[in-house]
Amino acid sequence: MAHGAMKPPGPQAVVIFGASGDLTRRKLLPAFHHLFSEGLLPSGFALIGYSRTTFTDDEFRERARGAVVEFGGGEPDPEVWEEFSRRLSYV
Repeated sequence: MAHGAMKPPGPQAVVIFGASGDLTRRKLLPAFHHLFSEGLLPSGFALIGYSRTTFTDDEFRERARGAVVEFGGGEPDPEVWEEFSRRLSYV
């Protein structure tokens, strides 16, 4: 491998503890969506939210979409959102 050449990252999972909180809504979810939409996350990427608040995966995805709309610059591209949201789950 040539000096400075980058290998594509392997599969990764990120767990956000306190996923129902303000930091996740205002900063983390919009930032991860932006990274995903720019192709900067690996194809095997998954984001798992965890907190004491009870949500289904679909409810968490809806909250994430609202966060992206409100704090991430507006409506996400529908195709990008569909692909991104499939990588979201909640415990």
